[in-house]
Amino acid sequence: MKVVHLFIIAHLCAMGVFCQGKQSICADIVFALETSCSVDDETKALAKVFIYDFVTRFDSVKQQNVSNVATQFGLLAYDATSRIVFTFSDALSKLEILQKIEMFKMETTDCKTLTHNAINMARYDFFETAFNDRRTPDVLVVLTDGRTQPQKYIPETTDAIQKLREAVRTIVIELPNKKGREMLPDTIEQLNTLAEAKDRFKLDNNSDIEDIATGVFDHLLEKSEYVCPPADPVHPCHEKCQYTAPPPKTAQPGLGRFSRVNVMLDCTYEENCDIQFLKDFAAELDRQPKCKMYYPLKAVAENRLYVIYGCESAGYLQKALLTKDSRFKCQVQPIMDYHDFAILTLGLNVSQEMTDAIMPRASLKCEHLIAVFREIEYPPGKTFEEIMTAWKEHARVQFSLKGTPGEENAEVFHYVGERREVIFHVWDSPEELDSMVVGGNGGQDWVLHRRVTSGLTHRTKSMIHLDCICNV
Repeated sequence: MKVVHLFIIAHLCAMGVFCQGKQSICADIVFALETSCSVDDETKALAKVFIYDFVTRFDSVKQQNVSNVATQFGLLAYDATSRIVFTFSDALSKLEILQKIEMFKMETTDCKTLTHNAINMARYDFFETAFNDRRTPDVLVVLTDGRTQPQKYIPETTDAIQKLREAVRTIVIELPNKKGREMLPDTIEQLNTLAEAKDRFKLDNNSDIEDIATGVFDHLLEKSEYVCPPADPVHPCHEKCQYTAPPPKTAQPGLGRFSRVNVMLDCTYEENCDIQFLKDFAAELDRQPKCKMYYPLKAVAENRLYVIYGCESAGYLQKALLTKDSRFKCQVQPIMDYHDFAILTLGLNVSQEMTDAIMPRASLKCEHLIAVFREIEYPPGKTFEEIMTAWKEHARVQFSLKGTPGEENAEVFHYVGERREVIFHVWDSPEELDSMVVGGNGGQDWVLHRRVTSGLTHRTKSMIHLDCICNV
C-alpha cells in the first residue's frame, strides 16, 4: 500500500467516515522514532504512517485536563540528538495529534544513533513529569533498526532501557537497516535488550501497515491493565464512592510538616457533581511529585471545595496546578500555618511544648468543623513596627492559651501579604462558637483587635472532610 493512500484512509478513519475506532485502551504512550542515516527515507515514511494509523484506532484520547482515565500520546525523534515533537503537556486533541504527526519533518540531524539519549528523554521528559497520568500504564513504542552507533554506547543503552522497563512497557517496531544488518547477531542482541520477542513487530516495504497497527493495538488489549474502565455516566461526575485516602506523607509538626510553598485552593465546581468526583480531584493533587494535600474540605450545602496544599517549590506547585481538572475553578491564596508565621515572620522563640500545643490535638476529620474567615482592618497612622508588635503579642497569647492539651482543636493559617486569616476549628456546640466569635473569649483572645486594628470581621462556613463522605 502506498504511503499517500494510507494517509487518506487513516484520515477518514480518524473522522469516523467508514472505520469503526476501538475505544478500549487507556495508556500513556510515547513513540521514539529513529531518524539516523542507517534507516532510509522510505522506511522512515512508513514508520510515520504506522504511528499515524495506530493513533487513529484510539477514541479515548485525553485532551486538556479531564478526570476520566484516557490515553495520552507523545512523540520524540532521535539520531545523535533527541528532540521532542509533542508531549503530554501540549494536551492535544486526537485530530491535533494526527496533524502533528503528518506535518513532522523527519530530517536527520546527525547520522549517529545514540539510543540511550532517546530512552532517557522518554523517561525524564515524558514518564516522570507531572503531566504523566499515573492512573494509566506507560508504554514506549520504539521504531528503530535496533543498532546503536557508535557501538561503544551499547552499555549506556542497556543501562537506560533496563531502568526504564522497571515501570514502562516497551514495544519495538523493527525497521530494516539500510545496509541489511538487521539479522546480524549484535543487532538481534540489542533488539532483545529493547523489548521481549513477543513485544516486537517487523515493518518493511512489504508490510500491511494497517494490519501491524491493529496487531499492536490488539496486543495491548491482551493485558487487562491497558483496558479502559467502564465509560463514565452521562454526567461528567461520578456516581459511586470507592475512594481510599492516600497514606500521610509526614506527621511532623510545623516547619517539618508544611512545605515552604503553601496555598489554600478555593475551588468551585459545576452542579450535580458527587463526592467521588471531588475525591478524585483531591487524590490527583496528592499524587503530584513533591507536593502534599493536607486538608480537602467541602463547604456544606455549597459547590465549593477548600484544599490546603503544600509543595517543595513554586515550580512543583505550578506543575501540580497545570494537572488540575478544568471543571474546577480555583483561586490560589498563599498561606502560612500559625507555627510558621510565629517563627518565620514574627521571629518568636517557640518551644517544643508550645509547638505541640498549637497543633491540632486530634484529626479534624469527621467532626463538626467550622471555618472562620477573619478579616483584619488596620486604622490609618499605624506603623509597620506597631502592627508587628501587636501581632507578636497576639501570637504569644494564642500559644499560651493553647498550652493546655485539649484546650482547642484547630488549624490556623495566615494569608501571605493580606490582612486575613482562616481558622479550621472544631467546636463542641454552636454556643461555644458564638462565644468565641462574638465574645472573644472574654476579651483575652483579641490583643491584636484591641491594640492595633479597627476591627475584626468574621465569616463562617460549616465544612466536612472529604474522607468522611461517601455516596451509597
